[in-house]
Amino acid sequence: MSVGLTSAAPAADLFAAVGQSAAVAGQVSIPPADDSLVPQALRLVGLVVGAFVVSAVASLLYRWYTREIIPRALAVLFGGAVVALYLNTIGLFGAFTTGTETEVFQLDTVLFNVASLAGGALIAPVGRVAGDRLATDVFAVAGAKELDADVSRLVRTVGRVMSVTLPDDIGDIEGYDPVAESVKTQLSGKTLLFPRRLSEAELRDRLATRIKDDHGVGHVDVEFEAGGSEVSYLALGSRAAGLGPTLAPGTVAVAIRGDPGSGAAAGDPVQVWSVPKPDAGDEEDEPSDGGSVDASEPSEATAAVESTETPTPAGEPDTGSLSDGGTDAPTAPTAPTRVAFGELRGVADDVATVALDEEDADSLTSGEQYRLVTLPADPHVDREFASLLRNADETMAVTTVASGADLDGVTVSEIDTTVVAIRSSNRPVDAIPGRGRELAAGDTLYVVGRPEVLRKVERRATTDTGRTDGGDDDGADTGGSDGSRSSGAQSS
Repeated sequence: MSVGLTSAAPAADLFAAVGQSAAVAGQVSIPPADDSLVPQALRLVGLVVGAFVVSAVASLLYRWYTREIIPRALAVLFGGAVVALYLNTIGLFGAFTTGTETEVFQLDTVLFNVASLAGGALIAPVGRVAGDRLATDVFAVAGAKELDADVSRLVRTVGRVMSVTLPDDIGDIEGYDPVAESVKTQLSGKTLLFPRRLSEAELRDRLATRIKDDHGVGHVDVEFEAGGSEVSYLALGSRAAGLGPTLAPGTVAVAIRGDPGSGAAAGDPVQVWSVPKPDAGDEEDEPSDGGSVDASEPSEATAAVESTETPTPAGEPDTGSLSDGGTDAPTAPTAPTRVAFGELRGVADDVATVALDEEDADSLTSGEQYRLVTLPADPHVDREFASLLRNADETMAVTTVASGADLDGVTVSEIDTTVVAIRSSNRPVDAIPGRGRELAAGDTLYVVGRPEVLRKVERRATTDTGRTDGGDDDGADTGGSDGSRSSGAQSS
């Protein structure tokens, strides 16, 4: 029994020693709480909040100046720059002035700096989104015309504006030159702001006018959802420019050297005359004092006589006649000759642009200078009509009424736009038809209106919109109307 108690004493001492060692180890690995951790945590939170505020302000100013959202990298740069500026000025410079610059390389200082920079970089994108949203709402309430972001629900509800978002897919109007892809990219997904309580027609007019004025677009075809302000279809077309759209079929425009009258302007009818140049050899042959020609040099007349006296063998061509004004050489005109008749389109110094027939253009040469004679101007109805169409929002389209279509059997008064002429297969062209004129299958309609109205008229002329059983669509060929929207100068 005593032996057992004696052997248990060393074991108890061993356990006590192990317990003391564990207590000592616990005291070394777990440092006591320090009051400096609370200021460090507050300073870290302050730096993160500062990065958020700076990135939000930068996003707001960027949206105000460029009307676009600030890039993510730039927002992160602003947020991280605030943290880095504080750490370099207050932290590093303060430690240097107090003589504790070696503390910068301590573990707690390094961890604080890294955590501050990481927090500023992570919170900067959040400030970017918040600042851009705030700028969008503020500008919308202030009366901005367009934005590249959606307006918040609060501004749309209680504000004085309504937002119209353009679709991402923008098409081209048939019959017009397409606009540049850069213009479509700028308009794709853009949000435009308009005053509230606008009707659909007023909203369409304002939207088309703003797109034309701000982006240089010639024509706009837009459709809205029924009873709403959402754009369901948008197509653009550039305004017709140049001489091509105003030239009638069979005519061309040629630039020639001439001398039109000082008051001649575009649209004046002119005659193109070819004036022969004076022959320098004839002037030299004419004696000034009635004397004779020098006998030491053979004259052209003597050479001509000698060449004519030389006999030509039978069966061989007369080579002498090719150089002495024979019938095989063209004879230069000795008097002014009228070459062509055309219309003056432009004048630049001694170069005039004349619109004339293709056959007359073949008779002009590049190295000759012509004389232009201006004639009294006659009224050109086609040119006046073309100029009006080029300056107006309306344009012209040609479509043929198909059998069984909506317009088959209706009168002109039931068409939503102006019908300027009707061409029938068995009747002459009816210009400015009466409103009671009944349309029949095969009639070709010349209509003037806005692109969206013309598109509806073409649809009614080629299909039966009231048909529900998917009937015959043989008359829905609109190939003749795809390229028919041209200027009035091409419709005679």
